[in-house]
Amino acid sequence: MDCSRSLQERISFVNQHQPWPDPEKEGRDGSYRGYTMEVAANETQALQVGEENVQVAYRLVQLLDADTRLFLADDLLQKIEAFTRTGTGPQAEWAMHVMARSEDSQRLEELRRRVQVCRQAARDMQSEDWELAHTEEGIQTFLRRDEGDNTLAWRTHGEIEDCPVVSQLAVLREADHYHDWIPLMDKSKVVKRLGKIEQMLWFRVAGRGLPFVRDAVLHLYGCDASEEDLIILSGASIPEDEITESMGVRPPKKKWNHARVDIKYFSIQLRILSPTHTKIDLIYKLDVKIKFVPQKVINYFSKFLCGWVIWFLFQEMRRLQTDPVESPTAQLMRSEPFYANYLVPYCLNLAYTKGWEVPPVPAFEINKDCASAQAWRQEYHELLAKNRLLGDEENSGIKESVDKEYRDSGGESRKQVDYQGEE
Repeated sequence: MDCSRSLQERISFVNQHQPWPDPEKEGRDGSYRGYTMEVAANETQALQVGEENVQVAYRLVQLLDADTRLFLADDLLQKIEAFTRTGTGPQAEWAMHVMARSEDSQRLEELRRRVQVCRQAARDMQSEDWELAHTEEGIQTFLRRDEGDNTLAWRTHGEIEDCPVVSQLAVLREADHYHDWIPLMDKSKVVKRLGKIEQMLWFRVAGRGLPFVRDAVLHLYGCDASEEDLIILSGASIPEDEITESMGVRPPKKKWNHARVDIKYFSIQLRILSPTHTKIDLIYKLDVKIKFVPQKVINYFSKFLCGWVIWFLFQEMRRLQTDPVESPTAQLMRSEPFYANYLVPYCLNLAYTKGWEVPPVPAFEINKDCASAQAWRQEYHELLAKNRLLGDEENSGIKESVDKEYRDSGGESRKQVDYQGEE
C-alpha cells in the first residue's frame, strides 16, 4: 500500500460537500471503479476524527460505502457521530448539518441497516446453534429452528480450492446464467444492477417432473469485509408491491401449482483463505408455498437439495478453470467492462494487500489481448511499480518481478473500456 500521498489526496477530496457516488449510473455507462483501493483498512481504523479532518473523514465514509466496504464505513461514521456530540467548533456543526440532509440521512440509515444485517450474517456463520443434517462430497448441511416463528433456517458449508477468487465472484455475479448450472431452474435473469455487488434478480424453478412451478424475486447486496477475510452477500425477497412492470417480472399464474417463494433471509459468505481457496457458506430461510406437501417431507428433501446447490456452484466455478472457452461466465469476464475496470484491480489489490502470490486465470489466458487480460497484467505491473506490497519481496509471497509478457508488450497504463471490451 502506497501511503506516500496523504489520505486526502488518495480519496480525491475537495473542501466542500460532495454528492454520494452513484454506482447504478456507473453500471449503466460501464464505468465501475474502485474509490478506496488505495486506502488500507488499518488507516480508517486508526483515524482520529477532529476539527481538522472531519470533512475528509465524511467523504471517506461516502466512498467506502460506494465500494461496499460497509464495516469500515460504519466504524468511521460512528467516530464522526461521536465527534459531533462532543465537538463545539464550526466543523462539528458542518458535519451535523450535512448528515441531516435528506439524501445523506437516507443513505446513512441504509448503511446502518445493511451493516446490521451483514454483521448478523457473520455471527450466524460462527454460531454453534446449527444441527448437522447431512454430509455428502465434503459438503455439510445444517439446520436451525427459529423459536420466534417455528421455521427452519438452513446452512450449507463447503470449501473450494484451486479456483481464483476473481472466477468465484464472477459466477456469483452473473445471475443471468444461474439456470445453466442449477438443476430444476429453467429461467433466471438480472432484473436490475444497482451497484458493484448489488442487484435484483429473478429465477424460476420448473423442471421436468415437478408438480409445481415456483419463482422468486431477490434483492441481493454485498459487503466487502476483506479486512476480516470475508465477502458477504445478503438479501431477501422484494415485496410484491415493489415489483414494477419495468422490471419485466410477471406475477405467477393463478393456478393451484404456481406461487412465488418468500425468501425471508438469504446470505452467501466467502471466507477467503488464499487467492484460490475459499470457504463458502449459504444460509437461508424461506417459505416455498407448498401447502399440499407435509412440512416433514419438505424438510427431508431440503437437506439434500441445499447441498446439491452449493456442489453445482463449485462445479460451475471449476468449469471456468477447465473450459474457459465455452463457459458463458468466462466469456463475460473477457468482454464486460466491470471486470477490467473494477473486479480485476480489486482482486489484484486484495492479493497484494494480503501478500499472496497472484494465480493464473484461464478465462484471461484464452485471449490475452482482451481488456480484462491486459488489465490483469498491467495492474500487476503498476502495483509492483508503486511498491504496494506489504513488507519486502521475500515475505510478500511474490518471488518474481513483473510479468514477462507485460515487459515484452510495452503496454501503457490501463484505460477504461466500453462494453465491447475495447479501448
